[in-house]
Amino acid sequence: MKKRFSLFTCIVVTAFLLGCGRDDEPKLGGVRGTVTMDGQPLKGVNVLFQPPSGRPSQGITNSEGKYELEYSASRDGVLIGTHTVIITAAAVDSDEENQPSKKTSRLKIPQRYSTLQSELTAEVKRGRNTIDFALSPD
Repeated sequence: MKKRFSLFTCIVVTAFLLGCGRDDEPKLGGVRGTVTMDGQPLKGVNVLFQPPSGRPSQGITNSEGKYELEYSASRDGVLIGTHTVIITAAAVDSDEENQPSKKTSRLKIPQRYSTLQSELTAEVKRGRNTIDFALSPD
């Protein structure tokens, strides 16, 4: 009986300890979407979701204007809640092997989307979120 109690106690304590540590990680929702301007996909633009407090999440659009956001190098997603969304053009284009090229980006993102005072906001919920942005030029 004493061995069973000790084994049970070890299992419970181990399960408790394994569960600890995950509660202090922030709750994230997956975010992906498409960025367009005048109906055309925007390639190579930075998309940043800035919460009122805490770490922002960011990503960059591919050739089809699609993005997926990362919270950190090891975690995809965005903090749950309302975010200011900032979309900026990359300083330089990259070639197909993701190496910077000498051609600088001619794409201009209007200031109303590209500063901390951006007019874009998004509400991120648990689970998968698809959030598209249809921008218009100045």
